[in-house]
Amino acid sequence: MGTIADQKEYCNRQNPHDRRKRPTRLMGRYTLSGRRKAHRRAADPQINYYVDQYSPVFFFSLILILILSMFDGIFTYHYLSLGGRELNPIMEVLIKYGPSAFFPYKFLITSIGIFILCLHTNFTFVRSLTSMILVLYILLIFYHVGLLYAF
Repeated sequence: MGTIADQKEYCNRQNPHDRRKRPTRLMGRYTLSGRRKAHRRAADPQINYYVDQYSPVFFFSLILILILSMFDGIFTYHYLSLGGRELNPIMEVLIKYGPSAFFPYKFLITSIGIFILCLHTNFTFVRSLTSMILVLYILLIFYHVGLLYAF
C-alpha cells in the first residue's frame, strides 16, 4: 500500500476516458485472436454484443449450412442437365455462364452470409435465423433427393 499521495498520482495517470462506455466493434484487432466468449460484466448488455470466440455448436451449424448449400448446387446443376429450370433469378444468370461461374459464386454468396451470421452470433435474431436456414436447407435437400428418385 502506498501513501495517499501515491494513490492520487496513480489515479491522475489513468486514462480519463472509459473504454467500456463504447460497444465492442464489429471488426477489430481481436476479432480472430481474442479471448472474449461472452459478456464480461453484469453491466454489459446481455444481448446484441460481439465476441471473439464462437460456440462450437453454432460454428458447426454454419459449416453444415455451407455444406448443404454446396449439395443444393450439385443437385440443382444435375436437374438442369436433365431439363429442369432454376427458380432463383440470380443463380439462373450464373448458370448460363456454366459451372465455372455457378459453383464459385454460390459458394462465395453463401460464405458471405455465413460470415455475417457468425459475427453477429449473440444478436437476438441470429440464432433463430440460423436454425431456420439450417432447417430449410435440410428440407431442400430432402426435396432434391425426392426429385432424384422421380427422374
